[in-house]
Amino acid sequence: MASLELERGKLDSSIRNLKLSGHVGFDSLPDQLVNKSVQNGFVFNILCIGETGLGKSTLMDSLFNTSFESTPSPHNLASVKLKAHTYELQESNVKLKLTIVDTVGYGDQINKEDSFKTVVDYIDAQFEAYLQEELKIKRSLSTYHDSRIHVCLYFICPTGHGLKSIDLVCMKKLDTKVNIIPIIAKADTISKTELQKFKSKIISELQNNGVHIYQFPTDDESVADVNSSMNAHVPFAVVGSTDFVRVGNKMMRSRQYPWGTVQVENESHCDFVKLREMLIRTNMEDMREKTHCRHYELYRKRRLEQMGFSDVDSDNKPVSFQQTCEAKRSIHLQELQQKEDEMRQMFVARVKEKEAELKEAEKELHNKFDKLKKDHTEEKKKLEESRKKLEDDILEFNRRKTQFAQQPQHHTLTLGKSVLKQVLDKCIVGASVREICEYGDTLLTEETSKVFKKEKELKKGIAFPTCISVNNCICHFSPIASEPDLILKDEDMVKVDLGAHIDGFIAVVAHTIVIGSSTERKVIGRKADAVLAAHYASQAALRLLKPGTETYTITGTVEKICDAYKCKPIEGMLSHQLKQFKIDGEKTIIQNPNDAQKKEHEKFTLETHEVYAMDVLVSTGEGIGREQDTRVTIYKKTEETYQLKLKASRMFYSEVSNKHGLMPFNLRTFEDEKKAKMAVLECVNHRLIEPFQVLYEKPNEYAAQFKFTVLLMPNGPHKITGIPFDLDIYQSDCVVEDPELKSLLYTSANPKSAKKKKKKAEKAVGEVAMEVDAKA
Repeated sequence: MASLELERGKLDSSIRNLKLSGHVGFDSLPDQLVNKSVQNGFVFNILCIGETGLGKSTLMDSLFNTSFESTPSPHNLASVKLKAHTYELQESNVKLKLTIVDTVGYGDQINKEDSFKTVVDYIDAQFEAYLQEELKIKRSLSTYHDSRIHVCLYFICPTGHGLKSIDLVCMKKLDTKVNIIPIIAKADTISKTELQKFKSKIISELQNNGVHIYQFPTDDESVADVNSSMNAHVPFAVVGSTDFVRVGNKMMRSRQYPWGTVQVENESHCDFVKLREMLIRTNMEDMREKTHCRHYELYRKRRLEQMGFSDVDSDNKPVSFQQTCEAKRSIHLQELQQKEDEMRQMFVARVKEKEAELKEAEKELHNKFDKLKKDHTEEKKKLEESRKKLEDDILEFNRRKTQFAQQPQHHTLTLGKSVLKQVLDKCIVGASVREICEYGDTLLTEETSKVFKKEKELKKGIAFPTCISVNNCICHFSPIASEPDLILKDEDMVKVDLGAHIDGFIAVVAHTIVIGSSTERKVIGRKADAVLAAHYASQAALRLLKPGTETYTITGTVEKICDAYKCKPIEGMLSHQLKQFKIDGEKTIIQNPNDAQKKEHEKFTLETHEVYAMDVLVSTGEGIGREQDTRVTIYKKTEETYQLKLKASRMFYSEVSNKHGLMPFNLRTFEDEKKAKMAVLECVNHRLIEPFQVLYEKPNEYAAQFKFTVLLMPNGPHKITGIPFDLDIYQSDCVVEDPELKSLLYTSANPKSAKKKKKKAEKAVGEVAMEVDAKA
């Protein structure tokens, strides 16, 4: 290397100066360079830093005497954003690609600690992009759009007594990366005396904090004087405007105020002309050169050193780029080989360790398998013995369970038929409805108390209080002592509705009679129509109550039979699934639903071993139940919760819970009916108790009801409540003519007697009255 430098020294000393004897032509090289540069055009990139509203965009318009397209910047950004806009400008035959980068939201944040970071990252990103283009094997710097920042115009707010902390921090971070020219924005808001003090204060603070701003060069004799004088005017106090005002014969950029006009290009008003002269007309190329030769070179040097490149080695001897690459490659290969060896050794060690673990695990598994095999054989033997014993126990348990479960249901069935028959016998001319209802409830209580006397904890009693609803009264009429009574008359249509339970197994029943009717004194007209429609509809429903039937199939069948007798099922009446201690289960069969009720009550499919209270209510009128002045006396506790306010209400609710649970009850069961009527109101208002409203058809219309309890067995429905219907005392001009309905009614509800009943039913085809299973 020393010999190479010696040879260069010899060459330099051997260069001779010669005079040309004639014109050669290389004196045109400057012209060629100018032409080449003009042809390629120039690039100049300006970074404007300053708070929102300092007039950055307006100053750019004024500097280049044009109107750049720009949109107003928001003031509520969470961080600083940089927006770059590039424009193609041409003056005479010189083209300039100008890029203006604006800092949107700078200084608007409450926490301004990292406001400068976005700006620094942007400048470094442009340097990095240029460096990557330089490092390419196939590069094209002549066509590459150079986006490096050539000058930073730092806009200083004219308010205050000096620079803000953010100004000093930001310029300190940028002074090694870009040419900084500080300018005082909106200088027309400060007096000349204050302006000079403000400038001095700014320069002093910059020097004290070691911030290096761009100095206009004085090494070029052609511009040394003007640049030297202009350095003394920094920071420039500028004013920008997009408005033009006529001054003499010229239109000048100006700002008009009530007190006068500020001319942008008047040097006695501001430093705008000085800034434009220094920035564009005199020192633009110097800024481009300093950006490339100083700021970019500093960045390039630092980045190459980070990559591991250097001009000298550890002994401070010159090193070529190729030598550096080979050295780094050698180091990298050594590190790679070392890591490969370490990984190989680690892999071998782990394989050996894993093999040892697997052998030990295999040994343990063999031992466990042998032990489990032995234990399994013994356990299998024990399980076989236990299974046989369990099967015997299950058979015995099911036998006892069936026997026990049938006993309450059987007793409830017997009670329901017995009490209903005795209550119907009381329905005679001159009888009191209140007294009959009281008699029915007393009878239900007495009869249920006679069964299962040894079972002290077994709950039993009324499942539905006795109701006597007469003529157009549809349901739930059971007057208490303080309410008006009703006396039965001859030819009244009477509906008796009641229910009992033993251990929560519920049986309900309802039946309709006409007082004074007999085979010699038959019921005719609309009364007969209503009773027969209700009877046949209930019988058809009974035959459809089997597993797999959809609930709305029963709804439609009931409506068709009622239509045959020119009657209407009562709108919205429900037949509920019965569960232990619950009279209104989840599944329901609805009568004559309106549109709203169809949406509320969905379709269900009947399943084996379910229990239903099939309730058919039919009227000769519109089929719509209406409330009248009759007071409600029957209620039922719900499963809602609420903290009652009145003490009397709390005591009443507690008594309901203890005596009746979720079963319906009549207010007559309470000792003080007056207190009960008052207490029940608060409970109803808060939905702790729901009322069974007394409903009526229109006057001179009649309503008939048949209700029974049905078990859905695998071989068909099993009706467990109800009494025989005397078909001979009813005579109607209407008949069921629909073949499908006839076929359904011909079938027996009892599968065992299907053949016998079919012959009996076929005998009635074509007759006005149709005989069906009387026992069903």
